[in-house]
Parts: sequence; structure tokens; C-alpha cells
Amino acid sequence: PASNVLRGKIVGILCKSVCACNMNPQSVMVIHDCVFGESAGLYTQQQGMQFAVHILRHAESLEHIAPAIIRHSLRLLETSEGNAHMNALRGFAYQCLGQIAQRDPDALQDQALDLMRACFDALQKEPPGVRASVQEAVNCLSYCFKRQTSEEGRIRVRELVEGYTKSDNGSVRQAALQWMVWIFDFSDSFARHTCISMTSDVNMNISDLALEGLDKDKVVSYQKAKFQQDVDACMPNMNDMLETIFKKNPKILEGADLIL
Repeated sequence: PASNVLRGKIVGILCKSVCACNMNPQSVMVIHDCVFGESAGLYTQQQGMQFAVHILRHAESLEHIAPAIIRHSLRLLETSEGNAHMNALRGFAYQCLGQIAQRDPDALQDQALDLMRACFDALQKEPPGVRASVQEAVNCLSYCFKRQTSEEGRIRVRELVEGYTKSDNGSVRQAALQWMVWIFDFSDSFARHTCISMTSDVNMNISDLALEGLDKDKVVSYQKAKFQQDVDACMPNMNDMLETIFKKNPKILEGADLIL
């Protein structure tokens, strides 16, 4: 068998090949052997995960590739936690999950909520060198939820995202606000109330984004460009908006009898 150095060089060449992206299941076998093979070293592991990212970006279809790479990425994140030497590999794993979420969101549907929690939490825990890949994965995971049609599912996502908008970590708050702006239609009173609340955030980037989230034309234009689909361009229902405001700010109703 080839040495790790030779294997790494071969995989490095494959990372420049579009043809190799569509050679399945051989390409997935190469990734597994590089990352989890008996003689796998750090160099070949990095090359293997880089090859995985390359495949996910350029393969014509991810139907037969995505499940295996999801398993490899999750296993790598689980087994390498806390190991600083594995930071580059962890970054590649997050990139893989993000690419799959963007190109084939249906492949992640069963794990989307758990991945969402894990990635938002990782924004707080991962070192700076990995955090950029986590941010990419968080952004891409929004593709899994934009098409959420059940009211129960939308409520669960809203509740989770709302929790992250209250984080002490600015990166987490900003990512959560981006989800509110990206995923929910402009007519969603809950999302618009969140934008109103976050216009006073101490982080200027967040407060500016919150103001953009109150601009219907910007929200509709951005969602159309990001998701390549028609979106609801209606204003929030006034009764729904007032109900949300009173629910989130019950003190407003103190002394309401005097007003009503």
C-alpha cells in the first residue's frame, strides 16, 4: 500500500479534479480511508476532508454522497472535540455540513434541529480558526428551515432562535437575528418584533441588521436572492403584531384599563 505522504499527494491532485467528484462510490471510499483508515495520519485526514468539501461543491448530484459524508463529519466532530491539533479537520467537517445543507437540504431534515443547536452552541465554544467554518454552516443550515411548512415546526424553530438572540455572545446573537431575517416571511409578527427589540443592541452590526429586518423591500429582495424562490411580501397583520408585542412585553398592559 502507498505511504501516507504519497496518499496525501494523490488526494491533493483529486482535490483539483471535477471528474473525481462524480466517481461514486469510489470517492466516498477514498474519504473514509483517508480519515478513518487504520494508517490514517493527520495529513491524510486533512486531505481527505478537503476532498470531501471539494466533492460537495462540484459533484453533479449529492444523492448518493451526502449520507456517508454526513456520518463521517458528525463522527469526526464527536471524536475530535477538545483536540487543538484537529481544529483544521473540524473546520472541514463544518464546511461539509454547510455545503450539504445548501445543496441538498432534504438530506439533513432528520437531523436539522440537532445540527442547528450544535452549530449555534459551537459559535461560542470553537476557537477562532474554526469559528468561520461554523458561521458558514449556521448560515447554510437556514436552507433546511426556509421550506418548513408546518406551524408546529416553525414555532419550534422560532423558539430556539429566540433563545439564541438573548445570548451574551455577539456572534451568536447576530447569527440568530440573521435567521429571523432570512427564514421567516416579512409578515411574521414574531420575527418583526425580534427585529424591533434588537435595534437597541449594543453591537452596531446587530442593530443595523435589525433595522434592515424592518425594511420590507430589503427583506423580500434578500430572501429571493438567497433562496431563489418567491416569498411572501405582505406586511404583518396588525392584530397579530399587537398580540405578539403584548405577549412579549406584558408590562405594557399594566394600567391598560385606563387607556381602553
